[in-house]
Amino acid sequence: RYAMAYPSIRFNLIHAGRTSFQTTGNGSLNDVLIAVYGLEVAEEMIALPTTLTPRPPLPTVEKPSSGEGESVRVDGFISTPSLSRANRSDMTLFVNGRWVQDRGLTAAVLQAYHTLLMVGRYPLCIVRVELNPEDVDVNVHPAKTEVRFRNTDVIFRAVQRVVRRTLIDHAPIPQVQATQPVSA
Repeated sequence: RYAMAYPSIRFNLIHAGRTSFQTTGNGSLNDVLIAVYGLEVAEEMIALPTTLTPRPPLPTVEKPSSGEGESVRVDGFISTPSLSRANRSDMTLFVNGRWVQDRGLTAAVLQAYHTLLMVGRYPLCIVRVELNPEDVDVNVHPAKTEVRFRNTDVIFRAVQRVVRRTLIDHAPIPQVQATQPVSA
């Protein structure tokens, strides 16, 4: 997971004197995907465009300090609808470089795939969300795998929109065109 969170760091796992996992550390998330999942799976992945989603002003009477709540950055890779899993274990989510298990982020990704996957199938994805550290609380769970966002709806919409737009752009939904009836 952390090789995917930090592709610019070289990871080398040696077990029983043999290298069992290694990344290049060249900064390419695609190269890490190849190391983790293999070339065939990596070829079925679609890069999410790096996007900055403007955040609305906070609904408070106090003016936020400068830099607070400005934007959400979403990037990573998602699988084509033809590549799916029987469970959610390959839905990998990061917030500010930390691997998290967040129902809202998972739901945003699943909603983006709505009608594109069979029931009971889940996408393979690596979604990295970057936002101001003041807008996320990482002290929700002792293992630090659960987070709480200041504005959950904004994060949900940003992830859902980026994933859905990428899916539609790269794996378009076939359109049925009406034809003229043939006269006898």
